[in-house]
Amino acid sequence: MKRDGNKKRIVILSSLTIAMIMMLSGCRMRIISDPMMADVILDPLPLQQLRSEEETSDETEIQEEVEDLQPPEETTEEEQTVKNSEAPTPTENPNSSQRSNNSSLGSQGNRSQRGSTGSKEEQKIGIQVTYDPNGGEGGNVSKVVEKGQTYGHQPEVSRRGYGFDGWWTAPAGGNQITPETMVEKTENHTLYAHWIDKRTWTLTLDPVEGRLSSKDSKLEIGRGDQYGTLPTPLREGYDFLGWFTSLKEGEAITPDTVFTNEDDTTLYAQWEYNPEKYWAFFLTFQMQKVYTCQRPTAYFETQQDHITAQWVSLLEDTCMKNIARDRDDVQTEDHWVKAKFPSYVVKGTDSIHNAASIRSAMKERIPDAKVVVVSNKALHDGPEAVYTKLALAKYVFPVDLREVDLDLVARELQVNPAELISTE
Repeated sequence: MKRDGNKKRIVILSSLTIAMIMMLSGCRMRIISDPMMADVILDPLPLQQLRSEEETSDETEIQEEVEDLQPPEETTEEEQTVKNSEAPTPTENPNSSQRSNNSSLGSQGNRSQRGSTGSKEEQKIGIQVTYDPNGGEGGNVSKVVEKGQTYGHQPEVSRRGYGFDGWWTAPAGGNQITPETMVEKTENHTLYAHWIDKRTWTLTLDPVEGRLSSKDSKLEIGRGDQYGTLPTPLREGYDFLGWFTSLKEGEAITPDTVFTNEDDTTLYAQWEYNPEKYWAFFLTFQMQKVYTCQRPTAYFETQQDHITAQWVSLLEDTCMKNIARDRDDVQTEDHWVKAKFPSYVVKGTDSIHNAASIRSAMKERIPDAKVVVVSNKALHDGPEAVYTKLALAKYVFPVDLREVDLDLVARELQVNPAELISTE
């Protein structure tokens, strides 16, 4: 066994000696698997690189062979720990380190840039301040301010029976904020109106022949308060002119007028007569008394013969049943009209002066109906339409409207009856 071991050692030493001689002499060998490649001249690598590669390769092979021949050494746990700690760490690529540094710097720069942009955006957005009237009138109002700047203009609010005591940081108590106060908060916040109780007086509103609910007829108001928007009374046939300090003439009260009295006060409604509104309301009121069974049937025909209309306000507002109301076609035939047995025929025309000839022609066509000729001007809204409706209603319902004076109506409406309607 010893002899075999000695032989192996001799072989190894001989191999090492040959390898060292070849390295020192600059000779090299290359094993080629294909014999045909032996005569091919390859581009040599740089001499220094070839030597480095060959030395490294040969030393590695020799080291592996020596380690295979030597028996493994026994090591303690402490020695193994020391060896592991002494093991070289992988070398870092300087380029990767450079890239890492650049990346770190880049991310820091981006964060810095984003932070700068964010602060600018916050400055642009500003701080929202909401003004709460706290029981007053004026509604919630919001505005945008900036930290370090003054609050600036503040909204005006009012509360009946109270005096305004400024804007504060809390509904009760807190700190007062004026237009000159500097903004110190960085978040959105609300300011609240504060009020001071003061003596109030009763304000009575007299509608003077108009109508006003009892709830709206009495209000509480304090000295220095604005009257604000007061309720509007109703009176049929009249235009409301406003609230005044006396029945006739007097001072007109507007929403901005300030109450300066120190006693209970009464305001009076003033009116202006509107004949068109009055007689229109009067007609509507009288027609509501007519029973459905009392309504007569009527056929309306435009200036063009045999053309009707499904809806005519002249007939609707005088409680007359239009026989063509449910008809799909506006063109009619006399036999269809006769079959409906209308009590009245209302014929439109541009010239009421031809009423006699128009009536005669219609009587020949519809002999059993009473013919009424009306001007086309009476078919539209206005004083002419109001008068024509009243005249037609009195002709159809003489008992219900027996007290209506058509001459008075014509004078008030400033119309000429002879140009509007002609009856039999």
